[in-house]
Amino acid sequence: MPVVIRSRSLKLSFAALCLAGCGLMQDGWHSPVPALQHDPAAPAAPGITAQWFGVSTLHLGDGETTILIDGFLSRPHWLPAALLPLKTDEELVRTTLHAHGLRKVDALLVAHSHYDHALDAPFVASATGAVLVGSASTAAIAQGAGLGARRVCQVEGGDWIRVGKFDIRIIATPHIATLLDGEVASPFARRSRIYHYRLGDNFSFLVRHPLGSILVVPSAATKMGMFRDVRADIVFLSIAQLGKRSPAEIGEFWREAVRDRGAFLVIPVHWDNFTRPLDRPPRPFPWPIDRVDSALEELQPGRRHAGCRAQDDAGGPGRAPARALSEPGPAAGSRHTAQY
Repeated sequence: MPVVIRSRSLKLSFAALCLAGCGLMQDGWHSPVPALQHDPAAPAAPGITAQWFGVSTLHLGDGETTILIDGFLSRPHWLPAALLPLKTDEELVRTTLHAHGLRKVDALLVAHSHYDHALDAPFVASATGAVLVGSASTAAIAQGAGLGARRVCQVEGGDWIRVGKFDIRIIATPHIATLLDGEVASPFARRSRIYHYRLGDNFSFLVRHPLGSILVVPSAATKMGMFRDVRADIVFLSIAQLGKRSPAEIGEFWREAVRDRGAFLVIPVHWDNFTRPLDRPPRPFPWPIDRVDSALEELQPGRRHAGCRAQDDAGGPGRAPARALSEPGPAAGSRHTAQY
């Protein structure tokens, strides 16, 4: 069980952080981020390995400890998701986990309780032995799915979780307004509808390790000072619905989540159409559902955002400029390791 630490300060030095993965492209459209998918047959690089599985589902590992965020892998097609009860595709989820070397997971952190974050979380925790970490709403979903109370760690904003060498700060942050705001008041059956998956609390995660610090921001909503005392080397940044906002609002979000955090690397997440299965190349939702192209255009290096630029050197002396990975990654199927 992770240890919950409240109101604790940490001092960790940055040494190195590795990102391993491959870029994807389909029909001439280049993924704006590298799909961080680990090749289990390849030798592990020293440092922290990151894998991205769409939306804000991430794996972070240091060779000793394995952490998942959200664990949403079923990705049901939009029509059955809208009309039929939702359920985890257990065979698909188990096969995906095993294919990526994730048979054993130490902790599964759930950002909030919408279905594209929480649907598969109880089964993933059960299948991998992970402790599920989340809000009261997420805990209710886990209880309804039959996950025992000893396997659930309920948290709130301000808590710290220690898992191996990782110290994880739970940060309460806003979520864009939806029709599914509110709490999951009580456990519900596993075969439930989209509207049962209410938002609950929304969390961002500051992941600290002796090798560096990572900020995971699963929602593109902003509030002044939401990361006031946070410093991070790398940011996994949700850009869902960001393209529908004004340049000034995008600039404020960038300033709060990236520039003032001192980050030197930004990886956009939660931009993909999560009704497409993982075995197909990722694509954004079409207009008018989202405007990923507009968001990426505003985040391109050289664009000014409310007084800052995407390539402003916010990290101080000796730090590389912050940048967004909006350029195409390596060719599909290749392995890419970047050492920082």
